[in-house]
Amino acid sequence: MIVREAVRPMRAVPVAALFSATALLAGCAVPAAPGPATSVAAPSASAISAPAVAPTPAPVRPLAFASTLSCGDRTATVGARGNQWLLSIDGRERVLRTVPVPVGVRYEAVDEPGTSVSNIGDRARVVVRGEAWPDCRSGPQAAGAPPGPPSFVARGNEPAWRLELDGARIRFVPGLDGAAVEAPTPAARPAGAGRSWDATAQDRPLRVTAIERVCADTMSGMPHPLEVTVERDGRRWRGCGGEPATLLGGTEWVVEDIDGGGIIDRSRATLRFLPDGRIAGRASCNDYVGRWTLDGERLRVDGLGSTLKACAPALMAQERRVLDRLRSASRFEITPDGALRLLGDGPGGLLARR
Repeated sequence: MIVREAVRPMRAVPVAALFSATALLAGCAVPAAPGPATSVAAPSASAISAPAVAPTPAPVRPLAFASTLSCGDRTATVGARGNQWLLSIDGRERVLRTVPVPVGVRYEAVDEPGTSVSNIGDRARVVVRGEAWPDCRSGPQAAGAPPGPPSFVARGNEPAWRLELDGARIRFVPGLDGAAVEAPTPAARPAGAGRSWDATAQDRPLRVTAIERVCADTMSGMPHPLEVTVERDGRRWRGCGGEPATLLGGTEWVVEDIDGGGIIDRSRATLRFLPDGRIAGRASCNDYVGRWTLDGERLRVDGLGSTLKACAPALMAQERRVLDRLRSASRFEITPDGALRLLGDGPGGLLARR
């Protein structure tokens, strides 16, 4: 039996937090644009016996510190990934660079002449290939609308504290018995690989810094996408923020190790955590689909089903191990070099990279 080979994709780099356009459009140097990523989608649950599936574009990876611009009947998103500012329209991302202007802030697309985003006060303007869009309003709050959900929530331990930050308000509770303090959200400023907000609460400074760096909760071990620090009255609180699910979503993960024993040369096992709650990929020979949830402190994968192809015995044995490790997964880690480690309550696990 011949096993079809596949080329391993290039690694991708790693929630989305909704801030005002004014806070977002603070000048940053922009390196060269990354290439687009594509992947192969797994079959839907209703067509699990199908022998093959067609390739579809991978979902757009989430942007940190993102703001959605509503421009008439059109929408665009501006946000950061690493050291780059990006403009996303209909799933296509354009790398932006700052352009000096007398008033406000202006970004232009590096590789698409005639595409730009400009901002003066609370209004933004988008031009795509020379076509000017209607004036834009920035999310998460439209004019006259009630406040949306927090742009990100952060927590820490010993003592337990909680922070909520959105485009309008910062709310900080310094401990279980501490009184909450609130302040209007000021414009963000760059702070390394993240952003910082210098607010005034009850006539005293309150500084919040959120760095786009994987942060594991010191009690549960659950990874989060933001490392958050709060400073007030000479004290400093450290913790984690953002939604853990955003670390799993995006482009597919390619398995490179099972239980510390590697994988068969030229074989391919993948997984993708889809935003609709499905997990899908290739188990080694067959395509599979199932469900995934993050419930409190645990990851859960269940309802797995696969297509019914037959491959070489060694490949089928590896496939069983992949599916067994997915079913037994109860937590995950993101290693310092960006790999995903799926772990269960016992020994062994899967190691995958984008």
